Amino acid sequence: MMEMQDVFRYGLEAGQIPRILFKYTTIETLKKGLDIPSIYFSPSADFNDPFELKYKLDNNYTENDWYSFLRSQGLSSYKSAEKAKLIMGNPQKAYKTISDAIEEQMKNTGILCLTPHNDNILMWAHYANSHKGACIEYDLMADTAAFCFPKKVEYSDDYIKFNYLKEQERVTECIFHKSKAWSYEDEYRIVRPDHAGRIISINPQAIRSICFGCKCDDIEINEIREYINKKGWTHIQLKKAEIDDTAFKLHFQNI
Repeated sequence: MMEMQDVFRYGLEAGQIPRILFKYTTIETLKKGLDIPSIYFSPSADFNDPFELKYKLDNNYTENDWYSFLRSQGLSSYKSAEKAKLIMGNPQKAYKTISDAIEEQMKNTGILCLTPHNDNILMWAHYANSHKGACIEYDLMADTAAFCFPKKVEYSDDYIKFNYLKEQERVTECIFHKSKAWSYEDEYRIVRPDHAGRIISINPQAIRSICFGCKCDDIEINEIREYINKKGWTHIQLKKAEIDDTAFKLHFQNI
């Protein structure tokens, strides 16, 4: 992990990875994340896009490929040989065996979604309770352990294609691959195996600012301001979004 953090720090310092990333959220979730400064790794099942984690399988494999795979799963040599032969004679069973293995892996994988932009009006509508929520600004350099390692999502018209038996390491690529329809999000994702639904504590210094939506209630804002003041987190800048008078965009005022 330390080696990865060193690479991560270098990427941040060299400008290869954005040092500042944002998270759109609701006020309720914001409060939970401030109570104990933390980030939440969502299971993919919670996502709103039914095309998440879609892929196409390359079924070009041999009986020996199946044998090697089954052995890697802990089956005995005899059982692996027997099952490999059975699977090769039943394409439907082959597909189900692979898709079940991928689903099990994805089910336990936690995903944190971030973006370099805090002014996207669609994201404010979709992820910040229709502009009633907030957008948190994170300084990734302040906690390289928690935020290691963001990877940019790629957008295209087609699913990724891979041969699972020969390229199991490529399974997580589908997490970073979405339809071009979502390209406006310019998303970065941090993925953690076995972290689905888990909350990870972060250094409060990583929270650089909180911007409230243009429709956020002043009562909610003042409650969060009082909480931050009580904690002595003077480094966190509070802002509020305002609708531009002449164009479809937002401005941000310090409050």
